[in-house]
Amino acid sequence: MNYQRILVAIDQSVQSKMVFETALELARKSSGQLMIFHRLSLDEPESYTYTSVQVEKIVHHYKFVQEKLEQDLEKVRLWLTGLENRAIEAGIQAEWDWKEGNAGRLICQVAKNWNADIIVMGRRGKSAVMETLLGSVSYHVVHHAPCAVLIVQGK
Repeated sequence: MNYQRILVAIDQSVQSKMVFETALELARKSSGQLMIFHRLSLDEPESYTYTSVQVEKIVHHYKFVQEKLEQDLEKVRLWLTGLENRAIEAGIQAEWDWKEGNAGRLICQVAKNWNADIIVMGRRGKSAVMETLLGSVSYHVVHHAPCAVLIVQGK
């Protein structure tokens, strides 16, 4: 099959390198283009009650959280831009996107909006019990994607 629009869904896990390489090779073979997608995981700051904590401490805490968030986002932006540049250097048209929210739903939404022909992603290898209790991003995508899905099994 000749896939022209390849969505590669990655996180910053060790396995993502193999997932990206698989998508890159698929794009090379089919002269396709890549959409590199990352689901942001933003930590929400703790909530405080104004009666138990001084306002000065709250302001300081939120400034710290904001600075940390900005640093984390810059690291992710640089990482995604590096992957995009790597694909472009290999002669593959590429772009990246990130969103915050439910990973499985976001991947399917991006695939639909971008008109992807295939989604390339990894899986964590949870046991059947853990997958049932916690859910699985790859399970959700396989069952709800608007296109083909290639799951890259980690080692």
